[in-house]
Amino acid sequence: VSIIDTLSLSVINTISVGNRPYRIAFTPDGTHAYVANGESQHISVINTMSQSVIKQIHIGNSNWDVAITPDGKHAYVSLPYSDTFAVID
Repeated sequence: VSIIDTLSLSVINTISVGNRPYRIAFTPDGTHAYVANGESQHISVINTMSQSVIKQIHIGNSNWDVAITPDGKHAYVSLPYSDTFAVID
């Protein structure tokens, strides 16, 4: 995941996550980002202030999309190969 300075349009940091990061969703307060790793079996959780991965949440299946509820309490992750989704509390 690349962190981009929007003024200079340059990459200022790169954060290593799982294989083939596909989608990213931010909590409503902007403090965390959840990255769906298309070829991994986990979601990477990034602390946006420290710009580092603070947790890997094992899903047990490839995942492509992630969405955060408006209250920030849950993340929904699509699991396309099983035609289901996972809920992260």
